[in-house]
Amino acid sequence: KQWYQRRVAIAAVSDPQEKAFYDKHREQILRGGSDHKSEDINVMGFYGSSCYSGFTDLDDGFYKVYSDLFVRISEEDQRYVDTKDWEEPPQFGTSTTEFEGVRQFYGWWQSYCTKRSYMWLDELYDIRQADGRRVLRAMEKENKKLIDEAKKEYNESVRSLVLHIKKKDPRCVAQREKQKLLEEERLAAKKKKVPTATLR
Repeated sequence: KQWYQRRVAIAAVSDPQEKAFYDKHREQILRGGSDHKSEDINVMGFYGSSCYSGFTDLDDGFYKVYSDLFVRISEEDQRYVDTKDWEEPPQFGTSTTEFEGVRQFYGWWQSYCTKRSYMWLDELYDIRQADGRRVLRAMEKENKKLIDEAKKEYNESVRSLVLHIKKKDPRCVAQREKQKLLEEERLAAKKKKVPTATLR
């Protein structure tokens, strides 16, 4: 287990995007998001291995914990989308999910964009108080800027968590090892000038 966690840690630090996010939110991640005050789901609390117990499908296991998390995120987004326009995102799955399903999950969630409106932000101007069109346009412009920043922050937090989970997901680790082995066999065959067909 320690060997596996060490490999995951090394992989995380070597990823520039994930390292940049971790550096920016280091204290919040280490506290498990205990100071979280936003109406967004507190994804910071899902970085540490303490949020699950083992790579199992049990209620407190890796697969169930993260499956439930992404269902919650999806359900929150769905509240802000018309039923006819809603497309259900790929699910996290279980330990026995075929890798094609796992690939679809990570492919979709690595480009996650929230549907939430963020109209609840305290910083937003009340456009009903605008004194004239000029002030109204200025308020609307500032509100849009604040909402866009909040969406960007939340999108980045979810995407970064997805990359973090992918690094330690046993299904992905096994697939990377499989691809590495196939590549080594291909190179060995090429070096020996043995037709690939004979290796089957």
